[in-house]
Amino acid sequence: MKPLTAAGLRIVEEWTAPDGLVPPTVIGQAPSVPFEDGRVEVSRDFLDPLLQEKANADWYRLAVEGGLFSETDRRFLIALSPGRDRLSRWHCVELQSEWDIMGKGADGLLGSAPTGPSSACCRSTGTCCASPRRGSTRSAPRC
Repeated sequence: MKPLTAAGLRIVEEWTAPDGLVPPTVIGQAPSVPFEDGRVEVSRDFLDPLLQEKANADWYRLAVEGGLFSETDRRFLIALSPGRDRLSRWHCVELQSEWDIMGKGADGLLGSAPTGPSSACCRSTGTCCASPRRGSTRSAPRC
């Protein structure tokens, strides 16, 4: 769990997955959401000396606007694989006051390199997070 801690995430130990959650393996195989269905993204200049700070700010803004979590309840679901060749399962995590998703987080469990996660979601490493699409009438399961 050191990579989660480095990213500024804490596992909510008392959380139990409710019945009926879509398995993480299914979420990881879902196709991309086209722009017309509500996909939102941000582009940044990789040569910008403030890239990591700006990418973190963009990630947070998009997470709140997209309904991944709120400013008052910063808990969300993330799928973690317990080991190689083992199926991922959902965990509830909480974003701590000090965090670095796009730096230390992206350099480990949540991505492939600093400022390199795909929205810090659904990487081939078996790490995904769940959130509703923008404009969706169905909300993601809360933790």
